[in-house]
Amino acid sequence: LRSPGAVGLPRLDPSRVAVVGHSMGGAAAFEALRTDAGFAAAANLDGTVHTGGRSPVNRPFLLLGAGEHGRPGADPTWQRAWRDLSGPRRWLSVRGAGHLSFTDYARLLERTGTAGEEVTLGAADAGRVTRELVVAFLDERLRRYGPRLDTAARQDPEVVTHGR
Repeated sequence: LRSPGAVGLPRLDPSRVAVVGHSMGGAAAFEALRTDAGFAAAANLDGTVHTGGRSPVNRPFLLLGAGEHGRPGADPTWQRAWRDLSGPRRWLSVRGAGHLSFTDYARLLERTGTAGEEVTLGAADAGRVTRELVVAFLDERLRRYGPRLDTAARQDPEVVTHGR
């Protein structure tokens, strides 16, 4: 793949392209992986999945959530999405994180004291955990560095594994 403005740049390797999104972006990541062969993997960061049941997704997918999205059975859309995933899949949650903990917005909420009492994980820790888990997933699945996600998940006591 090459655009006219990409003169001198290396070609994009579709086997190393992932789509990652938060909230509605996470739902879009699921749909993009399900419908577009141009993505090799995807991750949904605490987003309700508004699709599913039409065709299986046979490429790597990460469900990373907090609150209702982090507990099997609490969000039926994640249960449906989980069943639609026929490729390598992981379902993790982060204790003490809230919906916005997976974004930079969490720092603003923390500074203004409006993060909500259900959010007990500090914004800096939430950002670090999110980065470590997403990078480990992408390294493992796109760069083929070995089982990095399990190692990253075990290193953080806030991370709970729900499914593989």
